[in-house]
Amino acid sequence: MSKIWKITSKKYYGQNNQYTYNNITYVYSEKKLNQELKKSTEGTVEVFELTKTFDIAAHLSSLVRDNQLDSLLCVDDEKSILHSKFIELLESANTPNREYDRRYLNSLKKEWDFLKKSDEPALKKFFAKYRTYLLHYANDSVEWYQTLLSIYNFADIKPIYTSNWTYNRVTNRHESVKKLVLDLTEDQKTNFAEAKKVVSAEKKAKKKLKLQK
Repeated sequence: MSKIWKITSKKYYGQNNQYTYNNITYVYSEKKLNQELKKSTEGTVEVFELTKTFDIAAHLSSLVRDNQLDSLLCVDDEKSILHSKFIELLESANTPNREYDRRYLNSLKKEWDFLKKSDEPALKKFFAKYRTYLLHYANDSVEWYQTLLSIYNFADIKPIYTSNWTYNRVTNRHESVKKLVLDLTEDQKTNFAEAKKVVSAEKKAKKKLKLQK
């Protein structure tokens, strides 16, 4: 097996060499190792063995297949249908034709492909991470919001603000001032509220049905 050596050597600096820091070097042959060790007599060497190499594209394809299999075997049918609907509606997202937005959407979809759908904490982190994009930019239909709320319980949808620090000459203090970046459209307000109402009613009906059994 091929070997890799990690050399952590102590280096001195300063007028009287009173300061030190650890310098890390990786080498891939014994000849180079010996050359590097002659430069410093203090430190440690860690030895790693190369166990295998693999093709990146093939490995990523394998991960996607594993996640697809996980969705089939470990995610119930109702959630699986919601996940498929989420991607279907995301594909028709109202993303502006700007290069940045396309790259952002592609990044989101790629992360979704590699996300294990049976991992509830990871799923929640995904929707929390992309909250702003999914609620404000991706789509604004009732069906879209209903699908999102059925997967992740977004409490509300609010305008987007940024906070900037500015100096107030009257109070002689720095203050945080909110600046509106993106307001909500009437469709977003109405459709989100309608979707939340529908999803809430569905959850109550399911809970009632479960108690009756």
